[in-house]
Amino acid sequence: MIMPGFVPAFLFQFTAIRNNFSLPLVMLPDQRPFPLSLGLYAWNGNAHAEPGFHPLVVTGSPLAVVPPGRRLRLAPAPLEGRPDRRQRQSEAVR
Repeated sequence: MIMPGFVPAFLFQFTAIRNNFSLPLVMLPDQRPFPLSLGLYAWNGNAHAEPGFHPLVVTGSPLAVVPPGRRLRLAPAPLEGRPDRRQRQSEAVR
């Protein structure tokens, strides 16, 4: 009964992942603003020529798997006395 629901979910997920990878590869002229998955792909390609990239790829791979919301919750709190971005924006509006 639930199996027919898996096909559209798989297709939507596959399309989203493919677009997140191939669209920046085609549209961005420079490697600097690449997303994390594409940057890891580029580093992995360089790891064969320069073995120093291999530990960076292995360390960065779990970050690509963790959803962005979790990464934000794991981020450290702003430093004391230094307002975070939301506070600066609210002060600018006043």
